[in-house]
Amino acid sequence: MPRSLINDIVSEAPVHDGRISFARLDGTETLTLAELYERAGRVASGLRRMGVAPGDRIGILAANGLEWVLLDLAALRLKAETAGFEPGKFEPDAELLARYDIKLLFSDRPSDAPPASCRSPTSGCSPRSRTTTSRCSRSTTGPRTPPR
Repeated sequence: MPRSLINDIVSEAPVHDGRISFARLDGTETLTLAELYERAGRVASGLRRMGVAPGDRIGILAANGLEWVLLDLAALRLKAETAGFEPGKFEPDAELLARYDIKLLFSDRPSDAPPASCRSPTSGCSPRSRTTTSRCSRSTTGPRTPPR
């Protein structure tokens, strides 16, 4: 992996005790950078178990927050791509999966896409994490058009 700040963040555990905070409607969650790194590693393991490999694209249709960041950092570790979709402008459905060639879609919105047998990589046991519902769906084939 070429040397860059983002590659350093995802490939090496932090050596200092910096902290990062995520604002939520119900308060703020603060983690050390080491905790963020460790949790992103667990999410990456979950994604790998779900079949995500280098070059795959996962979609994230959710409000900004800790879960979004964890999915993005985990995908970077796996050399997968993330496609972010703005809530309210996109629906978590089969058409979205096909149009953007999404292998897995994670959303905090209800979905009419057929669910794959999956677990939330943030919890490792069910589609419900503490603050969002992660719905996973396998894509159908379609053109690889980048999101707008």
